Amino acid sequence: MIDKEKVIKGLENCIKYIDRACPIGCPYYEMCTKYEGRVVFQPVLRDAFKLLKEQDDKIRQLELALQIMHGAGIRVNTDGR
Repeated sequence: MIDKEKVIKGLENCIKYIDRACPIGCPYYEMCTKYEGRVVFQPVLRDAFKLLKEQDDKIRQLELALQIMHGAGIRVNTDGR
């Protein structure tokens, strides 16, 4: 499972330092700078993509569960999430 906070921090750094080198405090620093000093965004982008896919799968599962519950006459209050 992908660490959501790590991905968010990495993306924030990519946006903030888009035209500069990756900062040392970035959780992807080692992975992004190991290619001869060039900044490579693939590790953070790959993890962000996986995270989005995981969330998409969870949403589908929850939607299916709600459909089953509604079909069985079970009411679910989602107002106070």
